[in-house]
Order: sequence, then C-alpha cells, then structure tokens
Amino acid sequence: KCDSMLLRNPDIIKSFREPSCKLCKSRSVWHRSCYSSNLIIIFCKLTYLIGKLLRFGKKFSLLMCAGNSVCGSSAIGTVSGVIHPSAKDKGISVTTVNLTGTVLMITLPFLTGALYGNETMQTSAMIGGTLQSVGQVIGSATFVNSDVVAMSTIFKIIRIIFIVFVALAFSKLNTNEGERLLSRSNTADDDKKVKAKIPWYII
Repeated sequence: KCDSMLLRNPDIIKSFREPSCKLCKSRSVWHRSCYSSNLIIIFCKLTYLIGKLLRFGKKFSLLMCAGNSVCGSSAIGTVSGVIHPSAKDKGISVTTVNLTGTVLMITLPFLTGALYGNETMQTSAMIGGTLQSVGQVIGSATFVNSDVVAMSTIFKIIRIIFIVFVALAFSKLNTNEGERLLSRSNTADDDKKVKAKIPWYII
C-alpha cells in the first residue's frame, strides 16, 4: 500500500523525472551540447561526402555543410566571409537549404509522431537538431505541442552557438580545387586575415 501511495504521488514522480540540483541541470545542458556538436560533425561529413559524390565544388559543398548543420542562411553568410565563394554558389546554397528546411518542417512532426509518439525530449532533439532555421524549428514544433516548442528551441540555440567553431574550422581548410581539403594552401591568400560576420543574436 505504501508503495502504491508513493507511486500515485505526482510530486514524487516529478522528482524522478526532473533534475533537482544545479549539477544535474548542468549535466543536462552538457549532454545537449554534446548531442548538438556530434550532430553538426555528422551532418558536415555527410553533406560534404554527398557533394563530393555529385562532383560539386569544394566551396559550394562547405556552404551546404554549414547551412544544413548549423543555422541555414545565417551560417552560409558567416562561412562565406571565410571561404569566399562565388555569388552563384551562395545563392544556390541559400535556396537549397531553405527549400529543404521547409519540406522537413512539415514532414518532421509526422515522422517523430510515428517514431517516438511525440515524446517531448526525443521529438525536440530531432526537430531542434535537424531543421536549419529557428523559424522552421518553432513552426514545426508548434504542430506537436508547447513543450516541444520550448525544448527544441534550446537544442537549436545550442547548435547556433557552434557557428563560431565551424567558421574557425573552415578557415583552416584548403578550398582550392584539385588539392586536399586538409592540406596547407600555397596561395597568397593564406596570410590574409580571416573576417567572418558572426550573427548578432549569438551574443
């Protein structure tokens, strides 16, 4: 009887589900940060590999990597200051990323419902960790519920913060066609200062 009474108490059940100390909450943030960083690395590798298989240029593939893995058009704009792509590559990458995000914004709520039954954490991780822009994340999560909107936005904001590290990493890559991506460039541009515009809302 005591066990059944304890299990029926909503406050006790809630204490098992939610972190009650600052250390647990900090661990929760750390876990989300690790999840987001791993997802960015996977998306970058996968997107670049697809671009290589389709014989796209290095700079276009890197723009797609940044746009798909971090924060869409803002990431493309930031990385453009580092790798100096052509206007054509920038335009096509922005259009492709936004179109893909719009399609995913509509389809993800149905997919997460089928896979996770719209469970808050897993659904938020997929929506916030997959969609390219904040607006798309909020729009997609709204189809589910308000809890998913709040949680998926947190996942998305953590991803956005990583644009700084992505831009710094891309500045070290060799974007010259015909040369290894991780090799040192022999061009005169190597000694120039790298200038990248970081989105103001990160600060």
